[in-house]
Amino acid sequence: MLVAASWRNTSGFPASNTNWLTGTAFVGEGQIVASPDLGVFILPKITDNAYTAVSRVSLAGSVTFDPTNNFAALPGAEKKFGAAYDAGSGQFFVLSNPVLPADANSGIAYNMIRNTAAVLTSRDLLHWKVERIFIYSPDASHDGFGYLNFDFDGSDMVVAARTAFKIQA
Repeated sequence: MLVAASWRNTSGFPASNTNWLTGTAFVGEGQIVASPDLGVFILPKITDNAYTAVSRVSLAGSVTFDPTNNFAALPGAEKKFGAAYDAGSGQFFVLSNPVLPADANSGIAYNMIRNTAAVLTSRDLLHWKVERIFIYSPDASHDGFGYLNFDFDGSDMVVAARTAFKIQA
């Protein structure tokens, strides 16, 4: 991994187009997921939109994305989210920060609202279901559970998050 000659440059992620999703701009912090049936994909966060751009990675390392068919509604995807495939259940899992209706009119930009953390699942990466909100604070201005990531430990999910909340003295 540390030998520069062992790396190669591929086509990289497709350039964004301002006509996609009303002015979409891709941002970093994409998640790589893989399953035996579907293959390898990148799921990037998208600025100001609760969508991801489901992008296939070929065996040769090229990345393809079809803007007509591969935007997937994903609550919380305007922020960094964690994603992985679970072979035991045959599902993809995401931990994200969806914006709840109670916080939608808070005056805070959606990509900064992180007071809710949820588990979402999908079998095809295009259709996502919120399974459970596992932590919530009504204080969207001060409390947050961001940069969610996780791993499976048998039948358990181990979660890591950058966390901020007010402590009452």
